[in-house]
Amino acid sequence: MDHLCDDVIDEILKHCSYRTTASLLSTTKRLYHHANKVEKMKQRRQLSSQLLKATTKTRSYYKSEILDLKVGDRVTDTIFNYRVHDIGRREGQLQIVDMLGQPLDTMFMYTTIYTVPRGKIKPSSFWSILIFDDDCTIINQLVYGVMKHDDGPLIDSVDCIYLDYITKPKNESHDPELNMMVLVSFKNQQYEYVITHLGDTQLIMTMINPSDNIDIKSTLTVNKTPYHWEIKNRKYKLIRFGGWKNHHYRQLEKKIDA
Repeated sequence: MDHLCDDVIDEILKHCSYRTTASLLSTTKRLYHHANKVEKMKQRRQLSSQLLKATTKTRSYYKSEILDLKVGDRVTDTIFNYRVHDIGRREGQLQIVDMLGQPLDTMFMYTTIYTVPRGKIKPSSFWSILIFDDDCTIINQLVYGVMKHDDGPLIDSVDCIYLDYITKPKNESHDPELNMMVLVSFKNQQYEYVITHLGDTQLIMTMINPSDNIDIKSTLTVNKTPYHWEIKNRKYKLIRFGGWKNHHYRQLEKKIDA
């Protein structure tokens, strides 16, 4: 690659993952200096900075350990990405941002410490966002973290595998695309695949992280029926195109007194 012109190098890098791009650009002195002009590398540095702001910190609050939120910290309720805009001892303001910390809306969300009735669950107090919906209040617990996109997978490093593949918001249905992740169920366990071949009526997907389970197939064929896509081997269930393994977080519902 060292002998290629910059335009050709840029075109090649468009089709590479963050990790592959970083590896290629560190191979020679010329490519290393070229990295300053590559958008993916700029995004990688920005993401690294944002992940530092998502480092978990806690403080005591009566008998609970709660997040020790500071201005600029990155948190999420696994629905939206937030940056802490203002914070007090019990309440604060959050701004909705994208993965790289750029504001997506001028509107601010309010966060408060929610205290659970004694004996219900632990921890008994935590930072949360309250959403009022008809006859109940939805309580989303905040955690430190950065998501790839709204309602998306959590990113734990600049080399996270979720940056390499297409993912889509959880609560929406999507058509298959080449290089899209697919969530599959086999014997009550969830596995992540990626679409490596896509035709009009058939696609092939390959498991992303090989499993120790010798019974599970590393490659699956999926056929299009008149109504939906269906894995050829009926032992496998296609859960969602663009999907990934679920992250655990707390969402409570509290009935509003009439």
